[in-house]
Amino acid sequence: MKRIRLLSLVLLVVLLTGCLSPRIDVTIDPDTIKVTSEMTAIEGVSLKFKMRGGISFSYTLKEVLVTLKDEDGGEERITPKTVDLENKKIPVFFGVSRAIAIDPISLDGIEGIGADLYDQLLKGEKWTLEIVVVGTKDSTATAKVIFE
Repeated sequence: MKRIRLLSLVLLVVLLTGCLSPRIDVTIDPDTIKVTSEMTAIEGVSLKFKMRGGISFSYTLKEVLVTLKDEDGGEERITPKTVDLENKKIPVFFGVSRAIAIDPISLDGIEGIGADLYDQLLKGEKWTLEIVVVGTKDSTATAKVIFE
């Protein structure tokens, strides 16, 4: 009887402290994106959601913040963009990945600069694409952007 009470107490403490609350891992696919001088936007990017720990069956997406930063992750190279997802709910199950395609990411200020200027200023540069997902639990994912 004492063991049952002790186990019940331990379970209650674990639940109340959030030890079993779900955590969502977000990754960007692909994790390395190649940009050429002809591109006006980064296309074909998706976010992968995978739940770890806890119990939950859906994830609420409020908004996504997209930034492109220099190689050191400091200076923002393109104006950050915010996409309002209006509390979109996606099903997420423990251990199962779920991919959501995102809209093309515009390369404002880079598009149309010409091949010569592109070669001088951007070719060989490595930037970081950072996507912050604001939702049930906020998560940040990054990918490398290589200018070829």
